[in-house]
Amino acid sequence: MALEFHIPRRPEDLLNPQRRGLHVQEQVPYDSSLANSIVNDLRFKEASRIVEQDFFDGLFSVFRNFEIVQPDFKSALCDVFNENILIMASEVEVEKEPQMLERQCLKVFLFFLHWLWDVETGKDDFSLQKKGGGRKRKGGASEDSKGWDWRHHLHRSLQNFAGVTRIENKLEGDFAGSRERESSGQSVGHLCIKMVSIALRGEMPLKVAKIREEIVKVGACCVRNLQMGESTANELVNLLKKFEHVPEVIGEIAAKAESSGKDDMTREIVKAISANTADDLSVHWDITDGKSMLVKGIAKTIDALANHVPVSLKNHWSFLTPYWECSVHTIRSSLVSALGHVVFKESGLMGCSEKGVVDDERSLRFQNRALGILMERFLDVSPYTRARTFGVWTMLVQSKVIPIDHYVPLAEAGYRHLSDKAASVQKAAITLLKAMLEYNPFSADLRTWRFKNTLEAHRKRLAEMESDTDRKLALTQGQGEDEQESQMPGATNLEQLRVLEASLEVGFEFSQLIEKSLAATKQILMGPSTLAAQEAIELISTCANFEIEGLDDAVRTMLTLIFSMDKSIQSKVIDAFTDIHIDSPDEDSENPRGSSGDPLVTANNLIGLTVGATVEEMVSLDEMVKHLCKRGCLPDSVAMSLILISNRYREVENDTERNCPPSPKTRLVESKRARGAIQILTMGIDQWRPMLVGHVDAIIQIFHVDDVDGVALEYACTLLKEINIDSSKPSSFKSVIGALLSVILNDNMPDSSWYGASTAAVDALVTLSARPDLLGMEILQNFEFLGEHFQKVDSLEEGPEMGENGGVDMDGKSFTQALSRYFFIGGHVALKTMVWFERAVTESQQKKQKSEGTANRRRRSTALKDGKRTAGGDRENEDDMDGSTMANWKTLELLEKLKKEWTNPGSLIGNCAARVSKFCLNLDRLLASPPVLVGSALMSLTKFMAISATYCEQHVRLIFTLFRKSEIALSTRQNFIVSIQDFVRGFPNVMDAWMEHIYSLLDDPNPEFRQDCLQALAHLMLSNMIKAKGAVGKVALLLQDENPETANMAKDFFAQLAKRTVRNVNPITNLLPEILSNLLRDNTFAARSFQPAIRQLLQYTGSDKSSERLIEKLCQTLKSEKDEKIWRGLMYTLRMMTMTEKGMRNFMELRPCYAHTLGDNEVLSDLTERIAKSKRSAKSGEFKTALEEFEETIKTISGELVAERAARQAENHGMEEDEIDENEEVSDGSEGGGDLMDGVGGPSMDGPYSGQEGPSQADEANPRPRPMGSPTISLAGGIAHTPRLNTSNPAMECLDEEEGDGMSIDSPVALPEEGVVTERLGRMSLTPPPLRDD
Repeated sequence: MALEFHIPRRPEDLLNPQRRGLHVQEQVPYDSSLANSIVNDLRFKEASRIVEQDFFDGLFSVFRNFEIVQPDFKSALCDVFNENILIMASEVEVEKEPQMLERQCLKVFLFFLHWLWDVETGKDDFSLQKKGGGRKRKGGASEDSKGWDWRHHLHRSLQNFAGVTRIENKLEGDFAGSRERESSGQSVGHLCIKMVSIALRGEMPLKVAKIREEIVKVGACCVRNLQMGESTANELVNLLKKFEHVPEVIGEIAAKAESSGKDDMTREIVKAISANTADDLSVHWDITDGKSMLVKGIAKTIDALANHVPVSLKNHWSFLTPYWECSVHTIRSSLVSALGHVVFKESGLMGCSEKGVVDDERSLRFQNRALGILMERFLDVSPYTRARTFGVWTMLVQSKVIPIDHYVPLAEAGYRHLSDKAASVQKAAITLLKAMLEYNPFSADLRTWRFKNTLEAHRKRLAEMESDTDRKLALTQGQGEDEQESQMPGATNLEQLRVLEASLEVGFEFSQLIEKSLAATKQILMGPSTLAAQEAIELISTCANFEIEGLDDAVRTMLTLIFSMDKSIQSKVIDAFTDIHIDSPDEDSENPRGSSGDPLVTANNLIGLTVGATVEEMVSLDEMVKHLCKRGCLPDSVAMSLILISNRYREVENDTERNCPPSPKTRLVESKRARGAIQILTMGIDQWRPMLVGHVDAIIQIFHVDDVDGVALEYACTLLKEINIDSSKPSSFKSVIGALLSVILNDNMPDSSWYGASTAAVDALVTLSARPDLLGMEILQNFEFLGEHFQKVDSLEEGPEMGENGGVDMDGKSFTQALSRYFFIGGHVALKTMVWFERAVTESQQKKQKSEGTANRRRRSTALKDGKRTAGGDRENEDDMDGSTMANWKTLELLEKLKKEWTNPGSLIGNCAARVSKFCLNLDRLLASPPVLVGSALMSLTKFMAISATYCEQHVRLIFTLFRKSEIALSTRQNFIVSIQDFVRGFPNVMDAWMEHIYSLLDDPNPEFRQDCLQALAHLMLSNMIKAKGAVGKVALLLQDENPETANMAKDFFAQLAKRTVRNVNPITNLLPEILSNLLRDNTFAARSFQPAIRQLLQYTGSDKSSERLIEKLCQTLKSEKDEKIWRGLMYTLRMMTMTEKGMRNFMELRPCYAHTLGDNEVLSDLTERIAKSKRSAKSGEFKTALEEFEETIKTISGELVAERAARQAENHGMEEDEIDENEEVSDGSEGGGDLMDGVGGPSMDGPYSGQEGPSQADEANPRPRPMGSPTISLAGGIAHTPRLNTSNPAMECLDEEEGDGMSIDSPVALPEEGVVTERLGRMSLTPPPLRDD
């Protein structure tokens, strides 16, 4: 009789000789023949041989050495075991009372099969853990690196274990986990559970559908058939500590086990999870630095249970409630997701026929509590949990399970979290609001005013019905019940009306919150998060479908993202704009997607965006129109609609059917629409140019409308310029030129419209005309023919006073108006024509040079073919280079000749330039004139200065004088800054003497002006127009400017300057000693906190080599300086630097350079701190010793210097009173004497320059050479008498008088409020293009 087999806990337990039952009695050595014989015996003999002792010992030897078993034998063993288990299980299932031998054999087979997979899956190189799963055989079967098809065998093994669980009643004593067994053994049921655990060790089996299905089946059978839910749950939960793929399988096993209607498995799993307390999980999460597999596994398991068994999870939710207090956000997020799925499932079951009324009420209470908990999670401390909460609410909204009374608090939470610090929360909040809009139960039109009107109407109706009910109730007090009911209004209607009123109130509040949320998206659009911005764009597009108020403002903000570097955002913006404003064709239309539906609707939508738009929004709209044209969304039919709208204003003006003229409001509206149409046409000119050429007459009609909008005229001129009518069409070309000239010569047009329109008209004429110089002369000739009143400009002293009201009347025209227009048009025509001259001459010379070069190449090619190449070929190349240089010189000579001929005093341009000069140099008359005339004259002056170097040199002193006058308007000074950039580019030799004064403009008290000056200087230095020198220290002061934009601009400047490192030479490193010296000498700098500025400058010093070079430069500067204030500043800089060991050693070697400064306490303190910092970072003991010796040395030197200074003070103490008396006598003798202009050798300024120190004695002894003819302005308020190029100019002599009419600059001057000169007349930006590209 065979011995009884007790399943051991470990295979090694079978080697114990004291073990009862079947065990190993002799250890058989392993060889391949042993494995072959075992396979053959099990395959061709009785399966009961497995319990024979000699066979059992050999089988144990094979499985103990299973790792070295050949793959063929492994596969054969699996086949034999699976076949025998299947046969024996079937026999046991059929027999009513199975034999003891069959039971023991089945247990042995199951144990060894379990051991096989335990060994094979426990290997580190087992293919279950690897991606790819092994190689493919030709027949399609897959193998691992060991060469056997484990997938097929694992699937059969799992099937056998699942089948064994069905014969519980036959093998009752072996499966019941509660039965008494040997203390060292285990049941077959535990083998089944462990088999599931073994199969889940690798992720690869789960990717095979049939294996995954069998794993779930075995686990479920262990619960249903074997009643071992607790053991199964504990085993599965223990796997969460090691494997990430287990949670989903746990959910599937729970769902499979509960298919019979019991929730035992879910209860046991939740109990096993809850055995890990919230504090335990928090500690485990902290120990692993957020990488705990157990915590992540529990969170995923909760999610999986919510997805597969939400109802059962709800029944046992109390086990998970303590986890709300867990500090790990992953756990709280999983609870949020699980609770959301439970609510969704419960809502779907409510009202089902299977559930009673009691169950529905219980579910409703649970739903309300769950929704309340989810609302609280909006305030979670973790942004991940808050974002997950928004995601769950979005799912519930899309599932339509949210009660209507939750819409307002939910929308309020979404609106509130649009300003959340976490971008993920913002994105989730926008997604929720978008879902609430799409699935809202109120209306497809959510405009607030519609809800308000409807709500007021229903409230009024409800009040009437309630009053009527009360009145009838009072009349029927003495009647019977039947009579009362017949006379009372329907209670049902009253209740329905009350419900409708409550619904309207919720809808009204919801629409208001959506409107606020739409306004809040502007900040998100400008934020750093790309994902949040994309969601905000989609929300704007969704709001357009529901006609939310405030949409236009949001769309205009969205338009600015068209310039985003992120292509995904740019594409989103274009798609959203297309959906909102481009009228799409109907679904039945044959037009392709993206084409326009009704062109008139599209045109009106685009025009609406131009009304009230800022400059930034107009630029963005321009770019958007270009993108839409490239996509084909704006066909020619849209342009035709725009042309019709642009002429509609004219139709209103000339409507003869009306009995009265149009109202001002109608004129204003139609004017804005016409202007917007012209603007959109200008934006899409690249797409519509061929079509617009044939409709020029319709565009010209806008020029013939009385009181037309000036901006519309300006854009119409630009549109005609861009259309570029060919002169080969005489009729159209003549009409265009005539329309443009009519704008310039229109005397009746108000100044607010004329300046901008005339600027655009001149630009168009220069572009279209073949000879704009002659056309410009013709324009000025028309102004000369205005009459003899212009002669008063030549004798301005005897002319009339030009006050604010216009002065002399010239046949209905103001002399002031005519003069300002004359000045303006003269300067603009001169500038534009000179640019045309330069471009025309340059292109002509380039063509000529190119043709000559082509001829030379042909000549050399012919010579080479003929074999006549000589040494003269090289000389020809040199001649080509010389010819190119000569061509450039000829171009410059020709340009100068044209300038002289065109601007000579006898020409119309020359006369205009002279009149402008005389008017501007008479400062009393200039500042007493109306603002429009002042702005026009000064603008024209700067344009003439940009043309001629001589003119610029003669008037640059006036520009810098006006810079410092507070009476000059800020806009005029800003235009001066723009002009200064042109002067520096065009005439660097003239402007070189004034560079110090340009830098001094950074001290201006106006923050906006300082920012403009910084932008101009940064542009000039970074474009290598001027060299960055020590005066850059003025820019360093702006690092601490009170205006954040200015400070950031200064930081950007130094960052860009530091990038210009060449051969490890940082320009800031070279400039820093000079910058610091200049700053420390500045008296205004002492009052500021210079230490933050120095710390920021040190951030741009670059590499260690640059720092070492800077240390040497600073030490050399200390050697030559005598001022203690400079000592302290430089030593503080050395203290704050980051020094390497090599740099510190160099610094110690340079001790003689700064030894004389150690007597100052602040210097010594900074140096001591410098040594202490080096000590803390020192890595070698030798270096620390050297630092300590150096510290002792400097302390000794400092003591000697202090003692020497004390001795010198004691020696001179007796002479102190005599020196004081002598100083008082000298002071008394110097009162009232001395001329501040004596000894000044360069340009200097009055007024605001009074805070600067005068020339030092060293400067007087060694005056700096000054270029011949450079102007000098006195510090005393007048102009110093220095030699100039044109000393006989009477216009300049008025400035040489210290107290005369020329320097009375006390009258306040400001440009008009409309910004005529700065915004329309000048059209000068803060970063203008170079003159050649104007």
